[in-house]
Amino acid sequence: MKQTYLQRCMWLGLATLGFIGLQGCTFGSMAQNTRKARAYYNIGVKQSNKGLYRQALASLKRAEEFDGNSYWIQEALGGTFLRMSRPKLALQHYKKALALQPKSPRGWNNVGTTYMVLKQWKNAINAYHSALKNVLYQTPCFARINLAWSYHKIGDFKQSDRFFALATTKCPRFCQGHRLHGIASYERKQFSRAAGAFSQLTQRCSKYLPGFYHLGRTLFAAKRFQEARKPLLHCVEKGDKYPDMQTQCRHIAQRLPRVRQQPRALPSSTKNVEADSNDSFIYIKPVDK
Repeated sequence: MKQTYLQRCMWLGLATLGFIGLQGCTFGSMAQNTRKARAYYNIGVKQSNKGLYRQALASLKRAEEFDGNSYWIQEALGGTFLRMSRPKLALQHYKKALALQPKSPRGWNNVGTTYMVLKQWKNAINAYHSALKNVLYQTPCFARINLAWSYHKIGDFKQSDRFFALATTKCPRFCQGHRLHGIASYERKQFSRAAGAFSQLTQRCSKYLPGFYHLGRTLFAAKRFQEARKPLLHCVEKGDKYPDMQTQCRHIAQRLPRVRQQPRALPSSTKNVEADSNDSFIYIKPVDK
């Protein structure tokens, strides 16, 4: 039986409405899954930051079930595994995150950091160079300082010094940069350079007590005993939160040579006494005999 024009239009309209309804249900379900994934993600991140790693993993895995293509969920899983000292599992999730955003400098930095934990220094170097290729990278000093440290660990001191200089010059308030620069220089027995780096660390990050330990120890190794005394005593006085380091500072301070004060000679009453530079016009007349 032939369908009239009106019937054909009616069936077409019903099919269109059905398709639109199906699409609406699909998009609605996707939006609901995204909301659930975000809720579990937020819970997992808070738990991870509090050190509740197993609970965090459970929450983040639930988030992954609702949204398996989220860069942030994969990154949070990687970070939690890294905090649990399970770098190989961390690397798997960091690589998943990077596959979702291949040009992310943050993602490359995370991968590089994990390679550093695994002591795969050359892989770390490649990852940090990939991070620095992105001109929109907002915090390149993180990658530069880690790159400098990785070059130091493979013995390429020229490249290491280059990136240490870049990181500490561009980001002078970056405490980690001065700290690692000082430690690298100390390990090479470049005590003068190490003292300069640790001096910057104590000036710019004065609340970081280990900086005073590093500075005092370095100055002691350089036999600059008078300069070493002040940071070591500061470490002993303020280092209650770092008892092991406080003990080391005390031991080094006890090994400092004692300063012998020379007795000042009294002026002779029969000679003119030249006063200090601030009182250069004062004249003491000899005592009459």
